[in-house]
Amino acid sequence: MTSYFKITKNSSVILLLLYLWALYGQALFFGFTWDDHSLFLENKTLQEASSWTTFLKKGEFYQNLGFFRPLHALFFYLDYTFHGLNPFIMHLENLILASIFTVILFLWHTHL
Repeated sequence: MTSYFKITKNSSVILLLLYLWALYGQALFFGFTWDDHSLFLENKTLQEASSWTTFLKKGEFYQNLGFFRPLHALFFYLDYTFHGLNPFIMHLENLILASIFTVILFLWHTHL
């Protein structure tokens, strides 16, 4: 049986990214939902922080959540500092990060 399609690593990566963007790309046009209200809109610690270190030292950001994720907090702080409360930019950033990690995991998996 002759195969008409040859699937290479590059085409696999492109298909994965197309699937990812088709599935989650619609989130770019959504507003804030669920826990975004407590993490962004109602979070005075985030809105009043003068620097990232001050933001982390206060500890109030994660106090009610029961976990501490400094990298997560850094992205929240940077998002708020540079873009304010713009859900499109935050969703776009998450989609780009998901794309990068998808490619990294795929390449790592195919290398094994």
